[in-house]
Amino acid sequence: MKVALLTAGKDPHYALGLAPALAQAGAQLEVVGNSEMEKFPGIRHSNIQFFNLRGDQRTDAPALEKVRRVLVYYGRLLGFSWRSKSDLFHILWPNKFVYFDRVVLNLYYRSLGKKILFTAHNVNTEARDQRDSFINRLTLRIQYRLMHHVFVHTAEMQKALTQLYGVPQEKITVLTFPVNNVTPHTCLTSEAARVRLGISPQERIVLFFGNIAPYKGLEDLILALPQLREKLGSFRVLVVGSVKIGETEYFKLMQELIRNTGVSDLVEQRIEYLPEDQVELYFKVADLLVLPYRRIFQSGVMFLSYSFGLPVVATDAGSLRDEVLEGKTGFVCRRDDPSDLADKIHHYFSSELFAELETRRGWIIDHAISKYSWTELASRTCQIYEGLVR
Repeated sequence: MKVALLTAGKDPHYALGLAPALAQAGAQLEVVGNSEMEKFPGIRHSNIQFFNLRGDQRTDAPALEKVRRVLVYYGRLLGFSWRSKSDLFHILWPNKFVYFDRVVLNLYYRSLGKKILFTAHNVNTEARDQRDSFINRLTLRIQYRLMHHVFVHTAEMQKALTQLYGVPQEKITVLTFPVNNVTPHTCLTSEAARVRLGISPQERIVLFFGNIAPYKGLEDLILALPQLREKLGSFRVLVVGSVKIGETEYFKLMQELIRNTGVSDLVEQRIEYLPEDQVELYFKVADLLVLPYRRIFQSGVMFLSYSFGLPVVATDAGSLRDEVLEGKTGFVCRRDDPSDLADKIHHYFSSELFAELETRRGWIIDHAISKYSWTELASRTCQIYEGLVR
């Protein structure tokens, strides 16, 4: 059974967690990725053949160079697809020209006799980002109809695919989002992490991590801070991540909100794409990860936090509430409700979970590894592969 895993050079955490697990389960893989993925030791497996078609994706390249890179990549991808001996093409993410991919590229794959599968990390990303359109929904419908099988992360996503896009339930498999096992974990202690960032051992640290966009509800966290100042006293919020493409104005609004709310002294920001070898530093310096999301099905950041044994306060958006064990891995608050968010953060810092954090971290890590397993996901994925091949 030979499978081409098409990553579009995106989300190395998911792609590089999935590929070794599939290879270990017996699948013969042709992995299409980029230069960053090529360096990952996990893809050096006898069942994996890696194709660096995407090349370098540095964001500081000139505009013309970016255009050239994308066009060259599409040419390489078309050539790879023509020559590939894989019967199955498993698409993890779309490429740059999303509408072209959904219709023309998928029709091209099918014309070559390929069975195509798609992992829908979001059913409709543009709807989540409040930029939906008729052409977006139309091309999504065509894409889902062209797929031989679709993987999703929650039952809610399966329901949306069936109701909104007419995908039969038997063509959809729900696979729980696995724990991040790609981001480096070292022996760095929480104490050492705080020394490196100049944070005292007694200071309470709340972390907001990941791309900054409206659906993540950063404004609710900002609006919760005056109330938290009264309840918690000394604490600091670290906002770490890059601004999502197209959301520059939203980020400016967040800066104005921080100033107008009078909480500039509580918020420290590192607004950039964080190198993989520095992610651990922030999750080990933090006492709590906050996910004040407004519109989402599932979050990989939550499972990244669990992989470091860091509890969360998350809203009840999508299926986030289903992945939080109250008092054990964190607490759940109402979405779009800064006051309830402040109450739950304060409750966390008054709880046994926080008081015993350093001993509880190990339990959270073990829980995440056992429940959100790449091995189980790979086994179920290979069953779908085998059914399609037959």
